[in-house]
Amino acid sequence: MMRWVLGLAVLVVAVGAMPAAAMAGSISGAVTAEDGGAPIGGVEVCPRREPYTVETDCTFTNGSGGYGLTGLPEGDYLMHFSTEYNDLKYISEFYDSKQYPWEADLVHVNADQNLTGFDAQLVEGGSISGLVTDEGSGERIGGVWICAIDHEGIPASCTHSEPNGEYRLSGLRSGEYNVELEGGNRVNYLHEFYEDAETWAAAEDIAVLAPNLVSGIDPVLAPGAEILGHVTEVGSGSPVTGVTVCAEALGSEYEDCTQTDSSGAYALRSLPAHSYIVGFGIEYLPFFGRTAGQWWNGASSREDATPIEIAPPETRTGIDGQLVNRYLPRDDEAEESSARQSQPPPPRLAAPNTKLLRARVLPRRGVARFFFRAVGRANRFECALVRRSGKRRKRARFRRCRSPKTYRRLKPGRYVFAVRAKGPGGRDAKPAKRRFAIKRKPRRRG
Repeated sequence: MMRWVLGLAVLVVAVGAMPAAAMAGSISGAVTAEDGGAPIGGVEVCPRREPYTVETDCTFTNGSGGYGLTGLPEGDYLMHFSTEYNDLKYISEFYDSKQYPWEADLVHVNADQNLTGFDAQLVEGGSISGLVTDEGSGERIGGVWICAIDHEGIPASCTHSEPNGEYRLSGLRSGEYNVELEGGNRVNYLHEFYEDAETWAAAEDIAVLAPNLVSGIDPVLAPGAEILGHVTEVGSGSPVTGVTVCAEALGSEYEDCTQTDSSGAYALRSLPAHSYIVGFGIEYLPFFGRTAGQWWNGASSREDATPIEIAPPETRTGIDGQLVNRYLPRDDEAEESSARQSQPPPPRLAAPNTKLLRARVLPRRGVARFFFRAVGRANRFECALVRRSGKRRKRARFRRCRSPKTYRRLKPGRYVFAVRAKGPGGRDAKPAKRRFAIKRKPRRRG
């Protein structure tokens, strides 16, 4: 009798939960080429709930150009059809045929409503191409991150230069663009705008008429400064792998970060002339903010760090750090540990294997760009962006992404960016996070 009553109670609860689970809508449609109507596969379709709180899941069009978004709570959605992820030749747009999110038509989804026919016809875009070389030797440079910036200061298309120095920025609307370049920690070249401009305002305008190609945009880059070193373990001197090392420019918002490799070595490249302090084992903790295991030269606090004056093309070596391995056994555990030495070591409980290398936030433009990587085997990344509202904590919704991840036209407010790697062993349980603020409304250049 008791078993029957319990079964009935479970059934009642399950039936009661069914309407709540079904109170979600969906949006479906197809993406085709405006010229000829050919289906376009590989377009990323993202719904963003308005007013913006957290990200919702995106999807990609299939080989027939179709897509479907399910599980959408009731509300208004901003629909974005993006060709950037798969570097397609078509122009990204917001629904319905709008360039910017503030121009877009919102799509309202009622509870348990299945909307169909929300199609997009994409136009083939123009392109900018060229060759990146070194200003001194004339050698071709691969691995430079290059973006076409539109008149709103928003990256319209980005790519890396090929090993032979060639690049092509596709999917551009007709209009004027500026080309932005940075070597980052891949190659040691200073950040600049084409041609030889330090700021966006001074950059040369490049007129693009879609679907034509503008060729011969050949940037010549100057080398930056480099800070090189190793991170080892206190006591044993063993290399420490996968820890974050950052160079912070004193009196400036500029910061560059990287991770140590399997030999404990790191390289901070493309640094402009400045006075830097270097931190080893950088982490971002709730309530405490940024912390470091050690600061150069052997300092335990940021205030006691020794500044490093450096200017291009100087390379400073021997900027080494020593960190305590927090997972070494204590003295009272030594006997138990020695008994396990004959066994294979357990997986190391290191810092999260998702590493946030660098963040570039441009408050006036409402743009935030994040560079990240994984330590260990990973086959994808998932990103989330949460806008903080007072003391309310909103749940982060992760969706597939790749480095660098760029957010554009963000409204003023406080945000938290999070990224996690996913591989054969599952998702990273501790995503890498960065808090930032957009303090001013984005405004147009000039």
